[in-house]
Amino acid sequence: MGINIKLTMVVTTLFVTTINSTCKKGQVCADNNTYTFINNYAKAYPDSDSIRVGDTLWIEISMPTTLKDELTNTMIDFSDAVSVGNTFSIDVFVGGNVNNPGTAYAANNFNYYVINGQSLNSPNPDRTRQYTFAKMGGLFVLKVGVIAKSIGIYSLAISDDAGVHEKGDNCTKASFAFKYANTNQHLYYYQNNRPGYVISDYERQHMYCFKVY
Repeated sequence: MGINIKLTMVVTTLFVTTINSTCKKGQVCADNNTYTFINNYAKAYPDSDSIRVGDTLWIEISMPTTLKDELTNTMIDFSDAVSVGNTFSIDVFVGGNVNNPGTAYAANNFNYYVINGQSLNSPNPDRTRQYTFAKMGGLFVLKVGVIAKSIGIYSLAISDDAGVHEKGDNCTKASFAFKYANTNQHLYYYQNNRPGYVISDYERQHMYCFKVY
């Protein structure tokens, strides 16, 4: 009787240990992204270096839900992605130099009107607005109107997005790289605000400059 009890306890312990080990392994995810999607393009319009107070600047991003992975060079259906998003950072130029960008937070100098996508609460509302994309057919789409309230010379920078996972799969993650295309970004405003500074490639891809009068 004593031997059977001990054997049962050993088998039970091994069973519980195996189950726990299996469950714990299922919860461990790698920190790195599984997929990297680049060449996701944003457009700003009307394509003018100046707008008036009360005018609307439109920022639009549209990309397919099946994208080319930069790491494997294969097409990946990521249509079940949860909350693909973008953050707009809005600054007003106040005069800088090589070591100082010469900007101030200016998100509150505009109103915002979302056509496609959803607005999120921003952790830094003085500078940023955050959005998630809408899924329309085979596309992820974001379209936001930025309505000027105050005069000044501004930059509106879009962000990249990393750590995006699919519904029901927290381990398979993707990073999305965005950049402006088919848009005159009027970067001379930034250069004039920061004489002697060499604009970085990241800034060239992500920054759009314009004047409100």
